[in-house]
Amino acid sequence: MREHNLGMNLSTKAYKPFELLGYVAVRSEGHARKLEKYFKTGSGKAVLKKRILSDEVLV
Repeated sequence: MREHNLGMNLSTKAYKPFELLGYVAVRSEGHARKLEKYFKTGSGKAVLKKRILSDEVLV
């Protein structure tokens, strides 16, 4: 999170600052990567909005 807010990641540099709205714990990095990829899809964003971040607005 700190690296993103300091602009050290080129793919997210233009969108800073970031605020942590939620956290999902998983057992492995592989599962975390698959879950992150899913959350970037249309249905994944719907799940995030409805089930995880119900009080927040997704951009």
